[in-house]
Amino acid sequence: MKLRYISHNRSSPLEIWISSEDDFPGPLGMTSIGFFVDNDALVKCAAVNFFKGYEGRRIMAKTRNIMEQIQARLPRSQRQRIIELYDTGNALRFNEEILIMELSIETFHDRLYKRIDSYKNDQEMQNIIRQLTQPIMELHQVAIHMKITPSNYMYVSVNDEQILKIKNFESAKIIGSGDKNESYLFEIDAVDSFTSFNSEYMGPENYAEKKEISTKFDIWSLGMIIIEIHIDQLRFAEGKNSLNEANRRVYLREIGYLYQGFERNQTLDSIGLNKNEEIFNNSAWIKQYHKAISIVLQLWRNFPKTAHLVTNLLHNLRELRLTARGILDFLDGLCFPEEIKQTKNAKELRIFKTMDIGEFKRQLTKKMRANRLNLWRTENREMMSKYSQMRNTLKEIINRFCEGVEKCLDFCLPIANEQDESPPPAAGGYQIGEDGLIILDDSEESLEDLDK
Repeated sequence: MKLRYISHNRSSPLEIWISSEDDFPGPLGMTSIGFFVDNDALVKCAAVNFFKGYEGRRIMAKTRNIMEQIQARLPRSQRQRIIELYDTGNALRFNEEILIMELSIETFHDRLYKRIDSYKNDQEMQNIIRQLTQPIMELHQVAIHMKITPSNYMYVSVNDEQILKIKNFESAKIIGSGDKNESYLFEIDAVDSFTSFNSEYMGPENYAEKKEISTKFDIWSLGMIIIEIHIDQLRFAEGKNSLNEANRRVYLREIGYLYQGFERNQTLDSIGLNKNEEIFNNSAWIKQYHKAISIVLQLWRNFPKTAHLVTNLLHNLRELRLTARGILDFLDGLCFPEEIKQTKNAKELRIFKTMDIGEFKRQLTKKMRANRLNLWRTENREMMSKYSQMRNTLKEIINRFCEGVEKCLDFCLPIANEQDESPPPAAGGYQIGEDGLIILDDSEESLEDLDK
């Protein structure tokens, strides 16, 4: 059927045909699939989004305003990976506001959790990171997205190729034309009045006394998406299903805490919430966050170059995070973060907030020694096994990194990428005998080996 609407921008509306006005229901209205013939006599597919109610109209107006500014300030050649807005208007049938946009195939979120693609090594991880970064680089010429999540990336078919593009701009902020790196000072109430945020993708600057939000807001979110990819790939390798949304959010929040250094309010998704006590002041932090720590350690072991990048993108100081352009240069081997250049060996590499691998190793050793004194407790035996796994992974990371910085920057691939048929090392510090008794391990794999 032909869509009848009054265009906001054109003297005459597009002649667009849609399959139905209720193809895909959503919380703010329907989405229909349609097509039209453009000025070059080419048939283009489109998604027609219908918005109803006060909230729907508000989001539609915000999205329209941002997208029209983006398209006015950027020539099409500079926004190839930003979803295209064709027209806006008012549908006559139900008196609903509409956005007519480029048709997408599926979200990156859907594709990730269908496990269509493989991310088994650094190169495959770098390929998807590049695809996720390119839309951000284009957008950062004129705007901050503010809500970078896997669901806000869409695959669009362009000349028989699937291109990853960014969408959903109702939370975005336009950057003043005079300074493409300018920051914004937000009043908390003003921000909460028009949008909500996904707390698991928000950086630590949102909890500072001054709410300065810059393009680096989006860079932190990108770092968390890379972590999310890694989490699902670990589960896939272990033959496990993907986490449900609730558990996925818990994992991402806890990993975010490690890089921020403090816990966040978990009850609301809004900017500017108060932070809690710094987690590293709690002597039990390794036990409390052992699952999140193990995920990060496996990232360092399996994807060393990606781990370097993620550690920078999740820097607690936003000014030290790479720009989107810097990320692409890093992937191309054209630059690397300054802190890596100053690193002499693997133990000096930063792993969480300001904590380096050497300091984490010392704290883990201390925790294992204290735990070893009370192995008669079932809980402590279970934790000792987890600590031992951390220790063995940590030793692999340290041993595999080159001593020379220049060699390290070549990111020597871990030997573990080759199939190692040798049996795993003993559970450092103790073993459980066939009779269930605890056998202390005083071999060269013992705790003292970590002090070297």
